Amino acid sequence: MCSELLVATPDVHIRRSSNGPDNWTAERLATRRDYRLCKEAVAILVLADMPISRQDLLCESERDLGLPLPLASLLLDQLLAAGLLCSELTPLSKRWVDLTASWSKFGWEESARYFLSTFDSEFAQGDDEGRHEAALRMRRYSSEEPDTLRFKQFANAKWSKPLPQPTSIVLAKELSSTLIEQVVSIAFAQTCAVPIAWSAIPLEARTSPSGGCRHPTEGYLYVLDLPGLPKGCYHINSKGPSLDLLFDEPESLAGLDRGLVALVGRVPFTPRAIVIFSTVFEKNMYRYREDRTFRTVHMDVGHLIATIECVAREAGQQTFVQYSLDDGAIEQAIGLNFLVEGIQGALAIG
Repeated sequence: MCSELLVATPDVHIRRSSNGPDNWTAERLATRRDYRLCKEAVAILVLADMPISRQDLLCESERDLGLPLPLASLLLDQLLAAGLLCSELTPLSKRWVDLTASWSKFGWEESARYFLSTFDSEFAQGDDEGRHEAALRMRRYSSEEPDTLRFKQFANAKWSKPLPQPTSIVLAKELSSTLIEQVVSIAFAQTCAVPIAWSAIPLEARTSPSGGCRHPTEGYLYVLDLPGLPKGCYHINSKGPSLDLLFDEPESLAGLDRGLVALVGRVPFTPRAIVIFSTVFEKNMYRYREDRTFRTVHMDVGHLIATIECVAREAGQQTFVQYSLDDGAIEQAIGLNFLVEGIQGALAIG
């Protein structure tokens, strides 16, 4: 009898395949490999959920699963060879056990799973060699698909109002359309064009930094009560810059109100205007194709929110940020496809 203990590898995730009730897939998160399994192999992994000797595992497979010993032994060897069963945890498996135990305290099991499956991805570093590699990648991407997406504009805007240039602003000290226009211009307006080697269309720069100068964050201004600016939903057009009125009809604004209930219900003051932040995913995805690049769009939004908070408070105004919103209601009101552009949060000013 072999005294060696076997256990199902802890970073293995088992799911039923879509091509039949008896077909299963085992995903090895640490190596990012999938294995097609029969139901008998899955059952053996379940029996090995806790450390068990080979002999006991074979006996239980025969007794509980009705598997002939030769078949059970063959399946067991195949599971060992694939790394789905192990006698000793590898460093990656130990990392999974420790990470899951730590993150599970906060309900982050799915995040731990994603982290483990992507943590060793190769990223271009910030040194000369990394910048050279990044430039080569961009040239390759551009040869496959032109890099042209820079500004979002609404062709059906009702009217537009120019915004002040962000580099030549003396802040107003009273809450009015003038101050709000200054605030959103400082956050969203283009400050200059950035020439690039792989495209004739330059990138845009804003006052806040953005990974790869992609600036995937769009802004929408919901005016509630501002002297000098009619109530309505405006797109903050960074090219120009300008405020472009999208809609002001009560029924359309009611849809926006439904999406912002969580913010309006919690803000400790009467909001006079609300800035809504969204992400145009393609802008970021064109440049950043590595795992975990979803983080960069959140950092991008965070920079702009912090910019508006700082500028508004400098002008003596209160701000309140809310991330948990009815995204679908807001997207429907504005006319966004959430797979193309998704709502990230909103900031009230008052």
